[in-house]
Amino acid sequence: MAEIATLAPGRSRFGVSLPLLFGLLVYAQVLSKAGAVLHDPDTYWHIAVGRWIIAHGAVPDHDVFSFSMPGAPFIPPEWLAEVLIAWLYDHFGWAGLVATTAFCLAATLALLLRLLLRGLEPVHATIATALAWILALTHALARPHIFALPILIWWIAALVAARSKDRAPSPWLAALMILWANLHSSYMFGLGVAALLAGEAVILAPDWRGRLLAARGWALFGILSIGAALITPFGVEGLMLPFTLVRMSYSLAVITEWQSPDFQQYQPLELWIIFVLFAALSRGWRLPPIRVGIVVLLLHMALQHYRYAELLGFVAPLLLAPALAPQLKARPGGAAVLPFDRGIAELAKPASALGIACAAALVLALSAASPLSTAAIFTATHSSSVMSRQPRRRPTNCPNCSRSTTSLGPCSRQIGRRWFSSIICRAGVGFMPMT
Repeated sequence: MAEIATLAPGRSRFGVSLPLLFGLLVYAQVLSKAGAVLHDPDTYWHIAVGRWIIAHGAVPDHDVFSFSMPGAPFIPPEWLAEVLIAWLYDHFGWAGLVATTAFCLAATLALLLRLLLRGLEPVHATIATALAWILALTHALARPHIFALPILIWWIAALVAARSKDRAPSPWLAALMILWANLHSSYMFGLGVAALLAGEAVILAPDWRGRLLAARGWALFGILSIGAALITPFGVEGLMLPFTLVRMSYSLAVITEWQSPDFQQYQPLELWIIFVLFAALSRGWRLPPIRVGIVVLLLHMALQHYRYAELLGFVAPLLLAPALAPQLKARPGGAAVLPFDRGIAELAKPASALGIACAAALVLALSAASPLSTAAIFTATHSSSVMSRQPRRRPTNCPNCSRSTTSLGPCSRQIGRRWFSSIICRAGVGFMPMT
């Protein structure tokens, strides 16, 4: 297998790399589904909150939008991402949000593939990344979580690398938590994985002295990470917010992304489960019990709440790659290395500067050529019944505040959610037109 090692020095003679090509493919695919990217109405209130923060130079601590609960305590844990979303919308419109969502997802998957190539063969790393792509597409929305995905990949990879070297993560990694905690509440998941891997380090240490050293190193890292997570406008209150949200049983029961997947219809998670089970049983994978336990926990989360499927796709391959790499590299019967293997191994090397420049030019060309106009996004959205399943007449003014509608369409309670429509009309964020 040394003949097709992916860590050979130098850059790809093709100029481009496998992660770069994969990222371009993802970017083009997401751009082609512009309507689906704006599928979620939460995008509107993220714009509204971000605009308010920009206008006032502060983060709100009480409800400034709703007419039903004005003045109620309000913590926007994703305030930094909301500022970015509002800025993108104000300067580049819906096209800017779609392109940014596509770029973030493409960068995340390209980074995942690059990290997996450190240990896995190119074919296996590509398959694992493709499975993650399938799961991530269901949540490829213009929402704050999209900015946190590259951080998630980097964080998990750094933790796993530290475990592979039987040491605690670098204290400098904890600084990444400052950015993550201000972008999206998924930072709590990052802290949870760090705690689980810390437990693994202590349990698998060879003796009591090793356990004590492991506990001390990981405890220090955990304290630094939690301290970094407190560096937000909300402090401890922001740290406790995710625990408050998961106790909101009514909201979790009625919001689609918090429900369990419906396997009466096609679900990407079903494809992931079938593929992994087939590969594991047919190849006789031998995996560390603790890592298997973590993956089973991730699977449980994905089965309980639809939105967690992408976490399973992103995190599971990073956790299992160190144990799978030597098993997957075994070539049965000393089979010869095929030209295809050599070619894909060459692509696994980093891209050249010229290749990166060409890819950047292609990204700009794709963005310019894609039908990202308001009308095109509306057509895609309306045809898939994203905003409304029944025809509605377009009013002249907003029924809530009598404000004239924006050029993009009505801002009113057509959406059928009063609190949501109040945010939209007061913030001046226009709905896409409805017939």
